[in-house]
Amino acid sequence: MNLDALWAKSQRQDMVSYMPIRAHLIDVGVAAEEMYHRQSTNRKSVLMEAFGLDTQDTGRVVGYLAALHDIGKATPWFQAKWEPGLEAARRGGFRFPRNLKFGVRSAIRHEVHSHAIVHRILSGHGFFPQHIDLILDALVFHHGRYPSSRTLVDAWQALADNSQEHPEWFSAHTDLNSELVRLF
Repeated sequence: MNLDALWAKSQRQDMVSYMPIRAHLIDVGVAAEEMYHRQSTNRKSVLMEAFGLDTQDTGRVVGYLAALHDIGKATPWFQAKWEPGLEAARRGGFRFPRNLKFGVRSAIRHEVHSHAIVHRILSGHGFFPQHIDLILDALVFHHGRYPSSRTLVDAWQALADNSQEHPEWFSAHTDLNSELVRLF
């Protein structure tokens, strides 16, 4: 399984170039950590108090959480939106559900899948439930829409079903998270 076979951003003009998901998640995390450190002491202290950490560790947590925002792009539904990306994912060892059609917009957007994946990840990292809820709300809202409860349940179910049939996607989430934990 090759994580760099998964795309996050494409250059649709040339239909071949893309930014791998790993690079995109790291870029966003590094930018968020830097933005945190440029904030006023008062603003930083709010997050430091919430997480119970010093300024450096809080900056790393901010970077890590921001990096997770698009992990829902590491799903067959997102990867199937762009044919060169789908083919790269297949060559990278990822399989797709039989009923998935290329180019058809999924009823469940990537940020909703991110919500489900990140909930599982953060629950295993000892975050307080109230922090997880706030983080997930911010994460799922990063494109300006909040999904219905039904859509959230559907995303959880789709991921669970797919993980049974194609466990490499679950492994990709775990591996991406492990790398982000090491970096941040």
